[in-house]
Amino acid sequence: MQFQAVIFDMDGVIIDSHQVALKELAKAANWVGASLTEEIVKSWGSLDSVQFWTKVKTEYRLDSEVEELIDGYDKAAEVLAYKSIGPEPGIMEFMQALKNLGVRMAIATSGRAYRVNVVIEMFRLDRFIETWVGSDHVMNSKPAPDVFIEAARRLNCQPQKCLVIEDSENGIRAAKAAGMTCFGYSRRGENWENLQ
Repeated sequence: MQFQAVIFDMDGVIIDSHQVALKELAKAANWVGASLTEEIVKSWGSLDSVQFWTKVKTEYRLDSEVEELIDGYDKAAEVLAYKSIGPEPGIMEFMQALKNLGVRMAIATSGRAYRVNVVIEMFRLDRFIETWVGSDHVMNSKPAPDVFIEAARRLNCQPQKCLVIEDSENGIRAAKAAGMTCFGYSRRGENWENLQ
């Protein structure tokens, strides 16, 4: 099958932000009364901010509202570390090759707008992608297919003509539910999630 568009997940595919996020999320959760390690956060899999803080609130019986917990998270500390991480090896060259072939590109992520915008600006991804969809734009986050369906709609491309590159179990489930072909990215063998 010839694909008309490639839809990229962001975290773990364009930038390996997981280690930074694990550290910052554990620290933030512990600040509000949880007792989390980076290993526990990792074991929960890839969650968007609402899913993560809802789990923290429930597991540790916190009184704070989920949106209050989200707003209290130090976003600046996380995004500041992105400069030292840099993009995933080879991703820019891959995007340039796709662009040269006339393949359209988008990002579909569980991340919120502030993080997506930072990554797009930092790595000048607007040279390659036509649009992006984050958890702010849809009703349901991954593993629901909403972000992928919306990305295809914005590209004016049929879902079955889209190839998704994902690194999380929830993302792969979402892409398949959207009717798209999905490649699981192992991050050079460092990925701990189920990519089946």
